Amino acid sequence: MTAFLQQTQEAVASELQLGSDNPERRKLLARLQAEITSRGVIDVLRHGLKHDQGYQNAKKNTPDTARLEHDQALQRVMVSLLKDDTELYKHFVQNESFRRFLTDAVFTLTSM
Repeated sequence: MTAFLQQTQEAVASELQLGSDNPERRKLLARLQAEITSRGVIDVLRHGLKHDQGYQNAKKNTPDTARLEHDQALQRVMVSLLKDDTELYKHFVQNESFRRFLTDAVFTLTSM
């Protein structure tokens, strides 16, 4: 998968630092795995990974509400992961410092 991204989307692959083991790479792989599990390989290949549209619109049109939209989008993602990664969901729900860390990290990565 990383070789495909590096060959077809060099800027994205570079930004995510896919050549080394790091949090961004692990997040992408976890998201990809969750999407493949829920939608299937063919659907992911045909339609790709989608961004939350509400959050994307808020970033463009109403930056003041982007953080609120982001937090709601992340909550929806975490709920969708519940069936595949109950430990991650459990940490997100029960551990305030982990939730704050993950929320801030994802917001920083996606608000660029």
